[in-house]
Amino acid sequence: MSDQWGQQPPRPGQPGQQQWGGGWGQPPAGPGAPVPGGPQPKKGRGKTVAIFAGSFFVVLIVVVSARGGGTDTKTASPAASPASSAPAETTASAAEAATKAAKPAATNPKPKPNTIAYVVTGSSGADVMYGPSGSSFTGHSPMSVTKPLGHPQYYSITAQLQGSGKVTCELLVNGKVMSKGTASGGYNIATCEIVDDFSGNWVDANSN
Repeated sequence: MSDQWGQQPPRPGQPGQQQWGGGWGQPPAGPGAPVPGGPQPKKGRGKTVAIFAGSFFVVLIVVVSARGGGTDTKTASPAASPASSAPAETTASAAEAATKAAKPAATNPKPKPNTIAYVVTGSSGADVMYGPSGSSFTGHSPMSVTKPLGHPQYYSITAQLQGSGKVTCELLVNGKVMSKGTASGGYNIATCEIVDDFSGNWVDANSN
């Protein structure tokens, strides 16, 4: 009988066998252990879910970062650097300096110096003597000499004809005729003279 059907399961209470909960010969299933005859859990499913979730979060972070960076790039306005504005300031300063240089500086005109002029016109060849008091310059008609006006006692001209003709002499102070004389024929002499009246004014001595 034993040889035909194999070893028979021990009966309850048989020595050498232990009773485990509701059965004989097998230890109870621990937590998480598969139930005999039930569906077996698929190994690696949890790992796949974890990898998928991690990849999703990485992609989400990359998308958010890209959007944030794009927004900053579009809205940010580049600040003008000092180097880029320096050439414009330099050009403006140079133009202003050139404009100032082109405009002549406003200066008070210097007063023209006072002058005395000796003028003899008429026939040529008359002998002429002229100058301030204390001096005697010579020349021949026609002639015109201008000198700075000083403070001598007088200025005078004499022009003597040489046998014929006509001559006229003039003394001018700052372009204004102050004394005039004329001579004609023979060896006659034309005379002009002005004197200081001690008040800074020149008067014609021939009018006295």
